[in-house]
Amino acid sequence: MKSLHTLLTALPHFTMTGDEHALARAVTGIYYDSRQCAEDALFVAMRGMAVDGYDFIPQAIERGARCIVAEREYDAPSGVTVVIVSDARKALASLSHAWFDEPSEKLHVFGVTGTNGKTTTTFMLKSLLEARGEKVGIIGTTGNYIGAEVIPSSFTTPEAPELCALFVEMRKRGATAIVMEVSSHALTLERVHRTHFRGAIFTNLTQDHLDFHETMEKYAAAKQRLFTMLPADALIAVNGSDTWSAFMTKESVVPEQQRRAFWRTLAQSGQGNSQKNSEEKSQKNSNDVEIIAIRLGFTETAFTLSAEGKSYDFTMSPIGGFNVDNAAGCLVMMRLLGATWEELQGYMQRVEGAPGRMQRIPLVKSTKQEPETQGMTGDAAVAIVDYAHTPDALEKALLSCVELRNSLTTGSNASSEEASRQKGRIFCVFGCGGNRDRTKRPKMGACAAELADFIIPTSDNPREEEPLAILDDILAGIPKEKFATTRVLADRREAIQYAIGAARAGDIVLIAGKGHENYQIIGNERIHFDDAEEVQKCLR
Repeated sequence: MKSLHTLLTALPHFTMTGDEHALARAVTGIYYDSRQCAEDALFVAMRGMAVDGYDFIPQAIERGARCIVAEREYDAPSGVTVVIVSDARKALASLSHAWFDEPSEKLHVFGVTGTNGKTTTTFMLKSLLEARGEKVGIIGTTGNYIGAEVIPSSFTTPEAPELCALFVEMRKRGATAIVMEVSSHALTLERVHRTHFRGAIFTNLTQDHLDFHETMEKYAAAKQRLFTMLPADALIAVNGSDTWSAFMTKESVVPEQQRRAFWRTLAQSGQGNSQKNSEEKSQKNSNDVEIIAIRLGFTETAFTLSAEGKSYDFTMSPIGGFNVDNAAGCLVMMRLLGATWEELQGYMQRVEGAPGRMQRIPLVKSTKQEPETQGMTGDAAVAIVDYAHTPDALEKALLSCVELRNSLTTGSNASSEEASRQKGRIFCVFGCGGNRDRTKRPKMGACAAELADFIIPTSDNPREEEPLAILDDILAGIPKEKFATTRVLADRREAIQYAIGAARAGDIVLIAGKGHENYQIIGNERIHFDDAEEVQKCLR
């Protein structure tokens, strides 16, 4: 426990009303949910998305809260102290860090932000840090990891009290570093306010969460906050190929030449060196890295980086060309931390991908089907389960499937005519979440129509929307000439079964949207559903 006086020193400005002796009172806990309050608790009345915590102050007091932190005055009963602040969310974060004795300052915390690639990047950076001797915790979309233990989480980035408690618990279990996804929601809602970051990585910015942020400019501004809150001795790694990269770092106090680095993609998958353009030359500094070659395979990915006047070859098990960007960001951060490129070549071979991110499942059935049934007849067919749920992420996943399919064809000894005839097909099973940004739905439909051979729109998490209405939005982006190779199946299990049943040797079945998630939200009900499990059921 801490005294109210000790906790309030964490707040830069406030006014207080109530018992003049309250500052010496011991506080038993800090809460933002009135239902969790106990005797002598401190309750922070935050404004939420649907409700205002201010309205729940009476319940908090009834349950024993003796200090209320709010953004406006409250006529509290005798014995209750009211602290008025300008921003209750920032106050919650500051009080939480003070309560837990500034836990992030005792760890090396690395934040990863961007639209796509956050989860994979955190797992890759964790592997690289562990290869160098660190014990690393992860906080993110797939859950919170302390060693081998997985603790499910409701948020990509928890609220400040839970976040600080995780820092403390991870440190107790021996963690020296934490790699965490930092979502735009968390930045806007001040969940990471006062967190001390050792470094930050920006992956990319594409359309997502506009139901929350309204415009891309506001969305970008939310991401930028991670870099403006960094101390001068922090480290920054930024995807310089993204159009928002300069914006992300323009307000940062981190010295450009000393502790910042950009990586840029100068090669398409399967290509060698590309020509640098003049803009890239003018922006380059000594820390920057360029991806100059990418070579894809079903079991591993190889790539070459140009750095500090030399080129370095890397191999890793995660598949897909876009994963090279994620890997490059991690390698840049590790280099800024002092690892040599030669060390990193060895470390990279140990890197594993995140669950549900381009997760490869060979399609090998117990019996072969007759050709006329179009059943899969060999182990060259593969299903890929991926979390792609934005237009950009779906495009990247599908492009990786196209590249993988083409690499198998061009890598064979078949003639060009035979290769064309043997060329595998790409099936795309995907949906869009209900009660979320509707504008991305036709864009995802158009993307699937352009890159996949067979399109199977289905349900994702329809929530309280009518599934067929969501599918209509997706179909609006699919050209009518593609309807012959489009099969709409609202039941996700049926959609997966259809795609796996239709696949044959050489085909790729991309099942996108849910990745690691093992549930579907239909109406208000959360039911068990796992894409990878469903694929395995089809093979029994």
